[in-house]
Amino acid sequence: MDDAGVPSPGRWLKQTLEGQKMSRAGLARLIGRSREEVQRWTSERENVPRHHLAEAAVQLGAEEDLRYVLLLKDCEDVNVKLLGQVREFARRTGCSADGVGEAIVRLARGGTTDAGHGAIEQANTYLRRLTDAQFVFRTLTEAATKGDVSQLLSNDNVHRHLRHPVNHFLGLGLDLAVQLPAADVGILPEFRDGVLGHLRRLAESRPTVGPEELTRHHAVHMLGRHGATEDRALVQEVVESARRSADPLGIRLGYMGLIMRARDPEIVEQYLSLLARDRLLARADINFDAVHYGDIVLRQHNSLPVTIDKHDRLAASIMDRLEQPDVYGFMAELDSLRLSAILEHSNGQAFRCPGATMRMLRICGSLDPPAHGSHRQHLEKRLFSLADDVGIDVPFRQNGSKPMTTAGIDKFDVFIGYNSHDRSEVLHIVDQLQHRGVRTWVDVRDLPPGRPFQDEIERILASCRSVALFVGADGSGPWERMEIKAAVSQYVKRGLPIIPVMLDGTGPDPRLPIFLSEFRMVRFSPAVDVLHSIDELVWGITGVKHQAPASR
Repeated sequence: MDDAGVPSPGRWLKQTLEGQKMSRAGLARLIGRSREEVQRWTSERENVPRHHLAEAAVQLGAEEDLRYVLLLKDCEDVNVKLLGQVREFARRTGCSADGVGEAIVRLARGGTTDAGHGAIEQANTYLRRLTDAQFVFRTLTEAATKGDVSQLLSNDNVHRHLRHPVNHFLGLGLDLAVQLPAADVGILPEFRDGVLGHLRRLAESRPTVGPEELTRHHAVHMLGRHGATEDRALVQEVVESARRSADPLGIRLGYMGLIMRARDPEIVEQYLSLLARDRLLARADINFDAVHYGDIVLRQHNSLPVTIDKHDRLAASIMDRLEQPDVYGFMAELDSLRLSAILEHSNGQAFRCPGATMRMLRICGSLDPPAHGSHRQHLEKRLFSLADDVGIDVPFRQNGSKPMTTAGIDKFDVFIGYNSHDRSEVLHIVDQLQHRGVRTWVDVRDLPPGRPFQDEIERILASCRSVALFVGADGSGPWERMEIKAAVSQYVKRGLPIIPVMLDGTGPDPRLPIFLSEFRMVRFSPAVDVLHSIDELVWGITGVKHQAPASR
């Protein structure tokens, strides 16, 4: 669980004891257990029983800790059941249980650290993904056991398959057979063929409307994305039929299956051309993605809504993709068109929050300049215009290949706010930021003698690119609370990025001023690699994500 950015209950217990400088023997006395038993829990040799975990949370923390640790226990319980399901699936199909488990964890943990600003929201996201994985692999195992794949994707469960990331877990089960080494033998390739056969039968059916239609469309998408090479012709045939019958959802799901599988710029251009000419298709494209990412939840027998007014999760997911050009660069133009459509549909409301607008503008600044007349260039113009409308000072504007900065913005990259009790630790981190080329402002190094402290803070905050507010075991000090208020003012005025930085000893779910709790935090603790934390902090400051060198 720790790999997902969500600690196990045992790891949480260990971190909390260390943060409060309490011995295992001390906790054992408080909850009436032996020191050896507590040692087994904190070393993760034995899972912490739920009732003892709750008692420990009450003894060690506040009410918020109890809610959080019970959620961690839920994650652990579902993970145990999921791994048991995976072992059974592996036994039934002849594949490697370790390989399946590792692939599931990678998929389940993807993006969970970005899913919310607080630890509770991250754990909730991870729990839902583990539950989705358990659902998929339970149905896969039942299909393999009974030799009946018809219930894998049915009218009764298609509404769940449409929701991210359920379809990815099903695709993982299908792709395992393709990834097996040639020397491996077993029934998994036969099982894959059986599932693909079921999807082909669904794709070739001719339902009317309702759940049957959604099932067919989703089967076409899965075939395009995970099917055999010969399935591409079938998907293209179904897409052409959908075009002749003016079936926008069929076109959308078929094309996206082909795009995600082939990553062919020519197919992307074909789909972009269709979107530009067909408003019904463009609306279906956006509305389906809003359902897929959870802005609206379909019930069992609901059809796709014609109109959807909320696109928050979709917009965030598109920005997640744009931040990974090495993975999703082939979709950049398509995603730019979608964001432009969301802006138009919401009359700019989707990006009225300064933080959302600034995030998108930082993404634009980190990418290569857009081609003339491209969808991304159009999107950037809309965003800059929106920034001007709401009074946001943009730290850069693309002008051909040359970045253009507003006056004073680039003097400092980040203002450093901290409690004086944490000065030595903070200055060590500042040194590492400066080594990365980040221009920092920190009072003990950059405040000239004889200057009013408050006036200087307000002047610097009005011109720097971001703020990092460090919080240690003693919380924020009186001067830092003043800095927080000044930072809030700049956030409201120009969308100034604010990064809460949790130092060692703050615990997994620290108490923060209400405003700070809305921002995604960076952690420095023994449980997190310090270089990873520095990378995350640099990303928050500059808007440029560190890319690990490719392995040779």
